[in-house]
Parts: sequence; C-alpha cells; structure tokens
Amino acid sequence: MTIDELIERLEKAAGSDRELDLDILNATLNGDAPDWKWHDRWRETVTQEIYEPGASGNPVCSLDAFTSSIDAAMALVPEGFDYGLTHRKATNPTMKANAQCWTKAPASTVWGDAVTPAIALCIAALRARQTGETE
Repeated sequence: MTIDELIERLEKAAGSDRELDLDILNATLNGDAPDWKWHDRWRETVTQEIYEPGASGNPVCSLDAFTSSIDAAMALVPEGFDYGLTHRKATNPTMKANAQCWTKAPASTVWGDAVTPAIALCIAALRARQTGETE
C-alpha cells in the first residue's frame, strides 16, 4: 500500500481503527523487513516473521494506537517539523479536526483533515514524511 492510498483510507475513516494502525506501522517504520502481522486475536500485539511462522525468535511487540492517541500520532511527525492541531465544533461534521506540520527550512506546510485530531495528525505527518522524501 502506498502512502497516498493510506492517507485516502485515513481521510475516510469514521474513527480509530486498529487495521489502520497496523498499516501505518508497516508504511512508516518497517523499512525492508517483513510486514508486521497480528500476533493476538485482540489486536494488541504484532509480530514479524523474520524466521518461520511461529518461531520463538520472531519479534513481538505492542502496537501504538496511532489513530486514537495524539501522543502516538506525534511520533510519526518527522524530525525538523513542528505541528499544530485544531478541533472544529460543527463546521463540517465529517471533518472535525485539522492538523498541520510545517518546517521553516526549506519552507513547507502540509495539512490533514479528519474526524479526530489523532487521525488528522497521522495524515499531516504522513504528508510531511512524503515531503522529506522528495527533497
């Protein structure tokens, strides 16, 4: 999945979503390693099948709740970028929050609109990461 496809899914999200959290992890923090997959049925821990499925050496960790936690979403903002959040009352019932990420050198600002501040910040942070990749 591309970052643009992930952003599109985040913009359509009705609220926090653990599947989107996993997709964010794989899109941003995974590099060339195997994709992270669910390790438990409660969608709390993930694993990478570095060796073979179920091998005891495979890493297992908890998954940040990027789409429900502003703190977790802040971790996605690239170094050198500042960020801001705005919560709207009822101007647009489907997009209640706005986030911005910006940097002064080189000057760049990106936005994210979503139903929650955490998702809006995820969108803006993903766009900021794209900006950093193209420069």
